[in-house]
Amino acid sequence: ATVLELRAHDFPGLLRVVAQAISAVDVDIIAARVATLGSEAVDVFYVIDKSAGGAHLSPERTAQVSATILQALDLNNATE
Repeated sequence: ATVLELRAHDFPGLLRVVAQAISAVDVDIIAARVATLGSEAVDVFYVIDKSAGGAHLSPERTAQVSATILQALDLNNATE
């Protein structure tokens, strides 16, 4: 599995936004550790690449997933 760590300002629905973004690029979350420190979320996701038969993410796929998450968070912030 590949480990993705997210640190962001916490808001209602943060996990939903992130999980949908990860799922949208054909990646499965197999485990997660979710924590909130004050107003900050510190979440760790263990993910596998469904399109590669459950393998860990390549550096290119990791960059794609990260960009998709950031875009989803930006879109969410723009609609608030």
